[in-house]
Amino acid sequence: MRTILPERIRTWGDAARFLNELIESGEIFHPDDDANDITWVGVEEQPTDDEREHLNLLMQQCRELDGFDPAGHVLHMMELV
Repeated sequence: MRTILPERIRTWGDAARFLNELIESGEIFHPDDDANDITWVGVEEQPTDDEREHLNLLMQQCRELDGFDPAGHVLHMMELV
């Protein structure tokens, strides 16, 4: 996996940086999906089992931020690319 995963997501800024990094590396997936269910096509290095579990935790933390919409953020950023 090319994206360097943060330890945890605490703020909107943390979430935005994390999601933007996934977009830039081509490793983005829908924030409501389970990383274990993703077919990782076109990525240089497949995420390990530990990375997949950590991705799920980080996405959960993004979804739990008051007022932050991870899916909406991703859609908006993808429109800009």
